[in-house]
Amino acid sequence: VNAANGWLNTVLTDYVLPEIAPDVAIMWQCEPDASQHACGLGAPEALDAIRGLDARLGRLLATVEASRVPTTIVVASDHGHSTVTGM
Repeated sequence: VNAANGWLNTVLTDYVLPEIAPDVAIMWQCEPDASQHACGLGAPEALDAIRGLDARLGRLLATVEASRVPTTIVVASDHGHSTVTGM
């Protein structure tokens, strides 16, 4: 999954942003959500997914900073794997 997310990030940073220059771009990364659901919080796979996402976000931020185009980046999570014990 990290490889697919890496490819998506590369398309955004190397093609979409510099060549298409969209007014708005939305990128959804399925990690670390997928790994945490499949393997559990703190599992080696989940921690690797977090490291991968952190590196991809760092690359995106560096690309935007280098472009010198004023840009707003919003990072969101659907639930962050908060523990729920009841209603």
